[in-house]
Amino acid sequence: MEWQKIHSFYNVVIYGSFTKAAEAVFRTQSAISQQMNFLEKEIDCQLFERPIHRRIKLTYPGERLFAFAENTIKGYEQVLGEIRASKNSFRGPLKLGSPYNLLRTILSEKLDDYKQGYPLVELTIYDRAPKVVLDLLDQGIIDIGAVLESICPKNLSVFRWKAVDGFLMTPIGHPLAKLEPKSITLEKIAKYPIISYPKNLQYTSRNFLDKELYAAGLDSRIAMEASSIDLAMQYVKNGLGIHITVLQKDLEGVDQTELSLLPLSHLFEPDNLALVVRNVGALLPYQKKFIELTLGSKID
Repeated sequence: MEWQKIHSFYNVVIYGSFTKAAEAVFRTQSAISQQMNFLEKEIDCQLFERPIHRRIKLTYPGERLFAFAENTIKGYEQVLGEIRASKNSFRGPLKLGSPYNLLRTILSEKLDDYKQGYPLVELTIYDRAPKVVLDLLDQGIIDIGAVLESICPKNLSVFRWKAVDGFLMTPIGHPLAKLEPKSITLEKIAKYPIISYPKNLQYTSRNFLDKELYAAGLDSRIAMEASSIDLAMQYVKNGLGIHITVLQKDLEGVDQTELSLLPLSHLFEPDNLALVVRNVGALLPYQKKFIELTLGSKID
């Protein structure tokens, strides 16, 4: 059984399609399909349920082979990482998933520091919505995720990082910016056009807004669905609407030029940013170093 076939099979399962697996291993889709046909003939078992739809589904033998492939590949990476670490050569892949808000603020500096300290690490960054980050982690596509602690499943290892808060973002001089933050209510917010994230991306602030406004029986007008905080900030400055978002409480790395950022602690539940992994014991030494550098403390 050739290593390349096992590696291709693993990627087909991880990415859920032959096309995406081909892109991941720099091959054509037809080459991947041919490898899978050869693999099925070699072990004399059907690995994928037929017909194969957009999202592939494994047979029982396919599930058993995937478990073997995953253990083999992860075991190889673990041993290789430990050997390199013993030689003070921290080299290998590190895949990180995070929402854009974090990547453009506090994670940017952390990543710069890490790259300087570990220049041989092959860093891959996935800019994704929080729920998608957790999906990538569950599938084994990324090693470390950065999300809110409150949405993390209990089967993950969670490292608390920074306290967060809900914030109302308005232009300078907006009527709401003249109020005491604790006096700002949903009723007052709903009177103004709102710039929010797309509903289907499942961002915490959009979920909060929709849920709370509905529960209170309030109507609101979404003036814009912005795909990033940069876009939301720009159009808040332009006076198109106000914006609710979740940010680190200390606002580290957040550009507040021409904006008022009003904390909504009285409306949002307390929460924290966290770095999350599937299995701490499976992390390579240089992957642990990224968590320690970001947190500023050692991890077990």
